[in-house]
Amino acid sequence: MVYLKTTPYTTAATSLMNVFNKKIEGYKATQQEEFSIWQRSVALPTRASSIFGLALIAKEKGLNPTIYAEGDEFDFPDYRFHRYKKSDIEFAQISSDLYKQECLKKKIPINIEDISFEKIKELLKTNYLIVRINTKFIRDLKRNNSNYLLFEKYENNVFRIIDPKQGELDVDEKTALQSYISLETKKHRLHKVLCISKK
Repeated sequence: MVYLKTTPYTTAATSLMNVFNKKIEGYKATQQEEFSIWQRSVALPTRASSIFGLALIAKEKGLNPTIYAEGDEFDFPDYRFHRYKKSDIEFAQISSDLYKQECLKKKIPINIEDISFEKIKELLKTNYLIVRINTKFIRDLKRNNSNYLLFEKYENNVFRIIDPKQGELDVDEKTALQSYISLETKKHRLHKVLCISKK
C-alpha cells in the first residue's frame, strides 16, 4: 500500500516510508512516523531532508543503505525563490555534515561519483532507489521542481515510480530521462541516490 505525504515538505520522508512498506513486515505508515522521519532528517534551518539523514533512519530500521552522490554539499542554488538566505544554506550544510559524520561512524557506504542514467537502471535490478529528480514532467508542473522519489523497478522501457503526491506511476523512459537530466540542467542540482537492497 502506498503512503501519500500529508505536507508539501515531506516527499523524501514519505518516499523512505514507502520503502519500509515493502521491506519491513508489519510496518505501519502513519502521519506521526512521517513527521518523525522528517524531523530526524531535515537539514535545518531549511525544510529539506538530507540524504545522509534518511540513510541513518534506514540503518536504524535494520536495512543496509548505500548512498550515491555527485557531491556531498547541500546544494540549493535557487534558495532565494524559497525565501531562504545564503546563511541559511550555509547552516544547512552544517546540519547535513553532521548526518554524514554519523553515516561514516555507522559504516554506511558513501560513494561520491558521477551517476549516469544507465547506472540507475542497473541498480534497479536489485535495489529500491530514492532518486532526486526534477518532478516537473512527472507531475505536469509549470516550474522545475526537485524531489526525492522512489524508483521501484525498470521493465520494458518503463519505470515504476512511487510519487508520494500521486501514488504509483508507470513512467516511460524518455520522460524519466528528461526528469533525471533536467535536475542538473534546469535546477542545477547534483544527482543523489539512496540505495536499499530488495532482498
